[in-house]
Amino acid sequence: MRLAPEETRPAFRLMLALGVVGLVILGVGLAQFITFEPPGQRTGEVARIVGIFDYDPRTQGATGANQDHFRTGQPFAAVVDWSSLPPLQEVGSAWFSGGFSVDAGGVGPAPAGALASRGVVPVNFGSQRFPAGRYELVVERFSKGRAVEVLARKTVVVLGG
Repeated sequence: MRLAPEETRPAFRLMLALGVVGLVILGVGLAQFITFEPPGQRTGEVARIVGIFDYDPRTQGATGANQDHFRTGQPFAAVVDWSSLPPLQEVGSAWFSGGFSVDAGGVGPAPAGALASRGVVPVNFGSQRFPAGRYELVVERFSKGRAVEVLARKTVVVLGG
C-alpha cells in the first residue's frame, strides 16, 4: 500500500522544522562558545586558591581551617594567592550560587598585583543567612573587560538548618 503525498507531507514538514530548530540551537551555542571562550585565549596560567575558611565580617579576615561544607548562618570566604599569577595580568574572582545563576560577590577585574592585598574573597548575600546549596568560586582572566579564561575554581556546599 502506497501513501499519497498529501498524507506524508505533514510528517515531512514537522521533521524539517525540527531539523531547522536543531541547527538554530547549535548555531546559537557555537556563537556563545566563541564569544565567551574565544579561540587562542588559553595562557596555561593556573591561579592558586589557598582554601575556603570561616569569615569574620568585623575584621574582614578568614579564620579557622579549610572547609568544604558550611551552615546557612556561617559566613565564609575564599583565600586566593594572587601572587601565583603575573602581576599585570587582568584577573578577577566571583562567587556563584545556584549553578552560575546568582552572583554572590567577588573582586576584580584588576591586575593581579593590585589584588594582592585583597586575597580574602567573601560570599556576599547582604544578610546573615546564606541560601543552602552549592557555591562556586571562579578565578578568571579578563581581556578587554570580558572574562576569557578560567584559571581556577573551587566548590563548597552550604547546608540548611
